[in-house]
Amino acid sequence: MTAESFRGLKLEDVASLQDHGRTFPVVQEAGFIRACFCGHNHVNDYAVQLDRVSLNYGRSTGHAGYGGERLRKGAKLIEVDLASGEVQTSSVFPNGTRLA
Repeated sequence: MTAESFRGLKLEDVASLQDHGRTFPVVQEAGFIRACFCGHNHVNDYAVQLDRVSLNYGRSTGHAGYGGERLRKGAKLIEVDLASGEVQTSSVFPNGTRLA
């Protein structure tokens, strides 16, 4: 598998549990999953398009965790057009602004 596109910021290593490659094949096999959240660290916020599925790394929310001095706190929003299946992702911030 090769990523078709990468968009966003990766400012720290990915911290994850090992699934030994079993999860993504199930997502692919389902055939209807177009986007999902796949992780979270405090200073990462990106999306990777892989085999027609948008894997989204969520932006850190809240104000108690580390990283706010390196990456503005916010949230990840996934919007799906149910008629076309088109997926749009953006980071949203408390002041109402968005970063696509």
